Amino acid sequence: MTLIRSTESRILPGMRQQWGELAKEISATVEKHGVGVRYAQLVYGGSPSTVISTSFAEDWATLASRSDAISADPDFLALMSRAGANPASEVLQVGVLEDITTQVGGEPLAPGGESIFQTIALRALPGKQAKLLNFIGQMREARAGAGLPPANVLRVAIGDFNTILVVRAYADSAAWAADQEAGQPDSVNAIMEHAQADADFPYSETVGSRVMRDITDSL
Repeated sequence: MTLIRSTESRILPGMRQQWGELAKEISATVEKHGVGVRYAQLVYGGSPSTVISTSFAEDWATLASRSDAISADPDFLALMSRAGANPASEVLQVGVLEDITTQVGGEPLAPGGESIFQTIALRALPGKQAKLLNFIGQMREARAGAGLPPANVLRVAIGDFNTILVVRAYADSAAWAADQEAGQPDSVNAIMEHAQADADFPYSETVGSRVMRDITDSL
């Protein structure tokens, strides 16, 4: 099991430098508790001041024990107190994602290594999540067979209930742009046509899409 703690924030006007300094301090403080934090900034699909921090845990027990340790850390508490006195950002939501890529034939998302992430958020319709995951798995296999980047699949475990995130990771902006220009192969279009003939289709409604850039190493 792979769990991802996700915090979405919005940097306040004129506070980008202060936010970056705080992010580095937070990373250094929580790292001693075994938590590695990655930061990504929105490129397309919303406000460019939106940033998301993520950290990975192998199970719920690890996630909980690390959270307890950080919450009791006097250095972290002092850092949060100082940040609260002169905020550089506002927190929009904190959630937990479960990587369920293995359920559709793939490997879990690994932290680091890629710089661009495109995310499509889908809300499974009542009673149709199993068919949705089967559909995503077929699409994933077809894209991989055509030499295109396959997707990872995340389930919102705590947060917006019944939401599935389809995430494609790219080495850089050029690789992302090339995938957009390539379009979908015929095998993917055939799967879509077959699904549309199913009386239960659609299996989900689209919540939205985003493109994020990992900025951890540039802080």
